[in-house]
Amino acid sequence: MTRYVKMINGVEVEMTPEEIATRQAEENAEPPPEPLNVRLDAVFITLPLEARAQFYEKKAAVKLALEQGDVEAAQAIINGASVPSELEAVRQSLLQLFA
Repeated sequence: MTRYVKMINGVEVEMTPEEIATRQAEENAEPPPEPLNVRLDAVFITLPLEARAQFYEKKAAVKLALEQGDVEAAQAIINGASVPSELEAVRQSLLQLFA
């Protein structure tokens, strides 16, 4: 049986059942998902150089919107971007990250 203790002023003290439950929940919790901007960057970096160069301005606008917590605006920026037909699938994959 695992013994749960905490240190108080350098002395080991047994944890209460509530503290043990909290610690176990923290230990078993799944890590938070990657932030949306990190997931978008992972897709963006896979684009060909010409496409990345063309869309850096839009990428900066999306990043700023996400930093401000405006997910709807970030999605609208991507949705409203005019892209060559060969990049439409990439744009759709970016939009799916918002779902």
